[in-house]
Amino acid sequence: MTNKVIHFIGIGGAGMATLAQMYYNKGYKVQGSDQTDINNNVKALQKLGLKVFVGHKASNLDLVNIVVISTAIKSDNPELIAAKKQTLPIWHRAKALAQLVNLDYLFAVAGAHGKTTTAAMLAFTLQELGVDCSYSFGANMINDCRSVTGGYVGKDKVAVIEADESDGSFLDFTPNVSIILNIEADHLDYYKSETNFLAAFAKFATKASNKVIFCGDDKKVYNFIKSLNLSESLSYGTANYNDILLKKPLGIKLAGKHNQLNALSVFISVKQFLPNIVNAKVYKALALFPGTYRRFEFKGSVGSVRLFDDYAHLPSEIQATILAARDLLKSDGQNKGKIRVLFQSHLFSRTLNFAQGFAQALALADEVIVTDVYAARESINPDVTPSTILQYMSKTVPHWAIRDRVQAAEKLGSLAKPNDILLTLGAGDLNILDKQILNSINVR
Repeated sequence: MTNKVIHFIGIGGAGMATLAQMYYNKGYKVQGSDQTDINNNVKALQKLGLKVFVGHKASNLDLVNIVVISTAIKSDNPELIAAKKQTLPIWHRAKALAQLVNLDYLFAVAGAHGKTTTAAMLAFTLQELGVDCSYSFGANMINDCRSVTGGYVGKDKVAVIEADESDGSFLDFTPNVSIILNIEADHLDYYKSETNFLAAFAKFATKASNKVIFCGDDKKVYNFIKSLNLSESLSYGTANYNDILLKKPLGIKLAGKHNQLNALSVFISVKQFLPNIVNAKVYKALALFPGTYRRFEFKGSVGSVRLFDDYAHLPSEIQATILAARDLLKSDGQNKGKIRVLFQSHLFSRTLNFAQGFAQALALADEVIVTDVYAARESINPDVTPSTILQYMSKTVPHWAIRDRVQAAEKLGSLAKPNDILLTLGAGDLNILDKQILNSINVR
């Protein structure tokens, strides 16, 4: 089958680029198309030798055998129309990934947030312990020479994946071990109700053949998983009713209590697969994990001001990231700096669903700027603006609505004072504005 040509529509997307690289590494003939060739993922794939067409045209499918799409591809896409007309097999990206990993010993990491970091931490730890596992997640590990996009095909029949619940496609996988970090009703544009959302997670949990490992600190989640009467499950967390407790820091480099919990889930997972491994070896491997890009990623500093970027795009993620920054300020000893945040919401539907929650989480910072919504796969909704969130913002927290993201970035830099931590938050494209922010900082 490796002589077949696989075409990825929208190959520059995070999940699609990862998958394209994995198929390429597996020996398939891989090509794709994207709206632009300035995307970093597209550049990385082109450097590997993949053909990437700029723009979507029916002629791009000449000599193609299989087409891969994501949920972001609309029904009027000319390549998708052509693929249907030619009766080519059309795979959703989750199905395409499942084709590669379902025959392996599979770890699937699910949850509203923390999936990328945890999956990467697990893959890294297994690699450090001598298991050459395959992996797929939404961001590359820092300094990872094996992968340019977060995807890698290893020699051993073991795989670690980030299982995306956004469109129900995580149900395509048949994991040996499922890790559920949290359950937070999101993507209701797809699921329509929290009941449907929970039903999908219930089905995902029951598909694990060996073990379900889940964070039980949220009592609602704990009760939900336990109500499924799974034959094998393990809860972990800080609440004393959990099966395994986080009693002390695990020595990882990443900031925040949430990452300590993520590390504990990795430790438990490794011990499931390698039951005779010495605990100290696992701890040592965990301590070496460098993190992933766009997860509390250090972007630079000017004087005593530090800038970090994080993919946080749900209220709980924003809260966790701001609290991690607060812990970092405290660890400095002086605790004199402030936390100043620039937030770009992702999706108009999500902004409407979580507007009040966004405001409450952002209020944990000392100053807040909100810029225009990153539309991603959705059509523009002119009624959803930064004010949709800021109308709920506490009056005690200074805040600004600046719709132009470049102007917002420059404003964030201009607000900086000595010892501050600046944060850009959201799943959009604020991460590319680090130079504008750093150049606007007037602190020496």
